[in-house]
Amino acid sequence: MDELNSLLYPFRRVRHGYDPEQVETELKRLTEYCSAQEREVASLSKALEKAQQRESLAREAVRALENALKQVENQAGQRREKARGEADQLREEGQRELTETRRLAARIAETIVQRAEQQAREREEQARHRIFCYERELRLTLDSFYTLARRHLRALESDLIDQLRGAVARLDADDAPAIPCGGMVQVPGESTSGRWGQAEHSLLCGRTLARDVVDSEGRMVVPRYSVVTPEMVEDLIERGLYGELIEALMTGDGEGNGD
Repeated sequence: MDELNSLLYPFRRVRHGYDPEQVETELKRLTEYCSAQEREVASLSKALEKAQQRESLAREAVRALENALKQVENQAGQRREKARGEADQLREEGQRELTETRRLAARIAETIVQRAEQQAREREEQARHRIFCYERELRLTLDSFYTLARRHLRALESDLIDQLRGAVARLDADDAPAIPCGGMVQVPGESTSGRWGQAEHSLLCGRTLARDVVDSEGRMVVPRYSVVTPEMVEDLIERGLYGELIEALMTGDGEGNGD
């Protein structure tokens, strides 16, 4: 305002009003000032227009960024929902697979247990069958041995009775003294055990083995078709194989009787 007043009221007064030269000068100066102001206004207008354009561009950029941000947020939300759904689906599938795997493992374990129990029962049954077979073979072997032993004893008893009868007859013929009641006939120079051994040897010696005589470990002691001798009998008795000797001899008798 002060500058405007200085521009509007700078004139000196003269007799007939203001000084024309001064007025002319001031008018030129005012014109130049207005022109300068107009140029400045035009420059500011251009600057304002550029600023407005920049502001418009900035607002458009902000709107574009906001739209892009919204799109990104929407896409992110969709992806989160999709990922959550896939995770839930995977979790459910994993639970189903785990449940199925547990069921399968339980069935497999049950099958293995059943097979193991079945194998155990089969092995137990096999063991019982083997034991039964062993017991049956043992009983048959013992029965055969006892049968052979009874046959041998009956044969020895019969031979001994015959020899005792012969001895009694010889004693009666020689007018021998009477035999005391309950006593055993004894030939002079021979004991009863000696005569029993001789009778046993007389029944065994000279006979042929129908099969090999083997020990408890399966090793052959006397081969088949060997002729029994007193030394063989004594050796087998010392080895504890007397029963095997009798069985080897009786086997041939049994086969012969069967034929």
